[in-house]
Amino acid sequence: MCPFRGSMTTYWHSLFWQWLQRQSRREDSVGEFAREALDDPTFPRWAMSLETLREYAAVQSPDLSRFQALDRAYAEWYGTVEAKEAKLDAEAEDVTLDTWGKD
Repeated sequence: MCPFRGSMTTYWHSLFWQWLQRQSRREDSVGEFAREALDDPTFPRWAMSLETLREYAAVQSPDLSRFQALDRAYAEWYGTVEAKEAKLDAEAEDVTLDTWGKD
């Protein structure tokens, strides 16, 4: 359970939750999982780890397809995060190389 309530809770929504909300219009298992999560007030919106999200899914339903949808969603999200981080790292490296020795 999130330790914050009210307006602070919104601040602590995880990046995964924010990504998952945008997937709700998809016509696949990830979209279905996203819609179920949006409709569930007990969904751990603050969770960032797959382990925590899988614990939630186990309590809600032991259905294998739910775990598969969660795993697929998390893998897609994680791949997106990794790609963005790699791009930021590359951009930071370019800036460092461009400014190296100009002092």
